[in-house]
Amino acid sequence: MYMSSSRHYANIISKELDADIRIISQGGWGVYCGWDNDIRHNIPQVYDPVCGLATGSFNESIGASKPFEPGNFQPDIVIVNLGTNDASAFEQPPMTIPDGTVCKQRKEPDGSYNREDAEKVIAAQTGFLKKLRGYYPSSQILWVYGMLGYGLTPVLSEGVNRYVRESGDASVKFINLPDTSDQEYGAHMHPGYESHKKAAKVLVDYIRRNLGC
Repeated sequence: MYMSSSRHYANIISKELDADIRIISQGGWGVYCGWDNDIRHNIPQVYDPVCGLATGSFNESIGASKPFEPGNFQPDIVIVNLGTNDASAFEQPPMTIPDGTVCKQRKEPDGSYNREDAEKVIAAQTGFLKKLRGYYPSSQILWVYGMLGYGLTPVLSEGVNRYVRESGDASVKFINLPDTSDQEYGAHMHPGYESHKKAAKVLVDYIRRNLGC
């Protein structure tokens, strides 16, 4: 009946591993565009400020727009779960944003992703990975995807592979998470608690194998 992060896989992982966590999230936003094709709704553009989604004079007065400085915060692992909303955009009608730009991620007649539009996702993805690596030079980075289907897997895995190939950064991996079954949906057809538990198990197992936690 409501959406909350209280039973989110990140919190399950935190409890399982006694780990500190920090989360940046916004419903409906992607790495390139939102679920409805709105190119203004992407997480990379709001990552640099302390709380980039909190606008207005009050939020600015308490530091929400200040540049994020990680300082001594260097996590062992950074998990990026973006792509589900980008995949949805390929299924939605065009969106016209206030400046008059018509936004539409296209599919070909055979159902495949239009290559030009797939490249937009990949470019946003590789750019975000470069940004994250700048903030967290020693962290492992996992790009995860799949809790609401695997349609964009070829594009996202290509993006990770391209970044690794071009940068030589072998500490970035792509992992498919378990899909949500019909019995595991929560509010608004989003993954429910049982789905988040499955995702958490995959990630906890990976972290234990690779970080010795």
